[in-house]
Amino acid sequence: MIDYVALTIRGEALDPEEVTLRLGVRPSQGFARGDATIHPTPTEFGYWRLIVERPGGEVNSYLDDLLDSLNGHESDLAELAQRYETEITVVADLSGITEGEVTISASVLRRIAESCARLRFYWLYE
Repeated sequence: MIDYVALTIRGEALDPEEVTLRLGVRPSQGFARGDATIHPTPTEFGYWRLIVERPGGEVNSYLDDLLDSLNGHESDLAELAQRYETEITVVADLSGITEGEVTISASVLRRIAESCARLRFYWLYE
């Protein structure tokens, strides 16, 4: 059901190298404003994204793995979230599923709240 979770930080003046240094982890993808290698026209914003992707597992374990990857840099993430658009996205493919539910534990919700990131769900259907 869960395809991946991602921490995404973006902003006009965002420097992905600074974010990498602050969070202590390399992104899955990152680029600075004006980068012309990502799109045919130079990008209008900086972007930093870390993806946790693996076969199987439930949403809380994905979110814990994402937050654990920050290795004690949670306060740095909260500071970055004050300056840049910051969100944690849960992506799930619900094709062929007629019903179900997602339960986020209180401890994971607390960790997300402390990070000052928005929590976003993205559901795919066929």
